[in-house]
Amino acid sequence: AGYLLGLRTKDVDDLLRVAVVPESRGRGFAKMLIEVFCSKQRVLLEVAKDNEAALALYQSCGFQKIHTRPAYYQGVDCIVMERADQA
Repeated sequence: AGYLLGLRTKDVDDLLRVAVVPESRGRGFAKMLIEVFCSKQRVLLEVAKDNEAALALYQSCGFQKIHTRPAYYQGVDCIVMERADQA
């Protein structure tokens, strides 16, 4: 139904991509993939400012905006988000 691509390092993970096929969206698959991946104390990701669905998903998973890269994606700002250990 979907996949997650990430990069694991010693102290921080980078969430690179989450995708779910259209007919399976809205069922919690992306959130489940993110929760399984977020096992480290710190996870970072980047998302286009105009990707409202992804921003809402990431915020619901505990990510917070930490930086903006102006005009990063063909004129669209990039939002850098972080999820720190919630334990």
